[in-house]
Amino acid sequence: MATDISNLGNKVANDGATPQGILTYTDWNTLVKAVQEQQTASSEETQARQKADGTLQQAINGEARERTAGDAALQQAITKEATALKEADTALKTRLDEAVKGISQMVGSEVASLQKMAVVPFSRMVAGAEVLESGVGTVEEVVYVRSARAFAGVWRGKHYGSWRGSDVYREAGRGVRRNAVYISGGRLWMWSDTAGDLVAVGGEQYLSEGEYAALTLKRDDVTYFVFEDEETGRTESDGSSGSDEEGDA
Repeated sequence: MATDISNLGNKVANDGATPQGILTYTDWNTLVKAVQEQQTASSEETQARQKADGTLQQAINGEARERTAGDAALQQAITKEATALKEADTALKTRLDEAVKGISQMVGSEVASLQKMAVVPFSRMVAGAEVLESGVGTVEEVVYVRSARAFAGVWRGKHYGSWRGSDVYREAGRGVRRNAVYISGGRLWMWSDTAGDLVAVGGEQYLSEGEYAALTLKRDDVTYFVFEDEETGRTESDGSSGSDEEGDA
């Protein structure tokens, strides 16, 4: 309990010492005690504040350590995930490269880079027709004649081996132009030195009935389209006999 010194206020002399302004021994001790109590209270308050500040600082330091540890763990997780993604990307790229390499090896020299080749359209493919050596100017359409292994320009029912613009389909002394991709009916075709014929890109092969019957080995990864004649078009075969007739190539 704090010492009450309120009654000592009237004993403070004004303008000099008077009997009323002189503190007695008891009054002095009371004042000193009050001052000491105030100092003690201030000291205890200071200590309590310092203790509270210390506790707060410890809490801040602990939170900072936890946050640092959490940030480190998060960074490790991010780094681990980034590494895993990079490894997955590398593995995927490797598989894609191997797949492309496998396809390239399977197709071999029959398929070159499509980006470096001219894309040349033709109307359809016919099983057989007489290709005339004489030339003609304008043609109604360009077809590929299977029996002749050559492109021909059609004019009034006849097939001509030379016409205006035929140089994009032919090579001097070699027949069908090699460095070109031919397109008909949404399908891509290229010349194959191995087959000695125009072959479809993407596992398709178009044959006459006689050529299909003469095949000693029919591949499971190739879809064969068998031409019955020029009028009826082609018949798709699964390795035995075809049943689904289609129109032009």
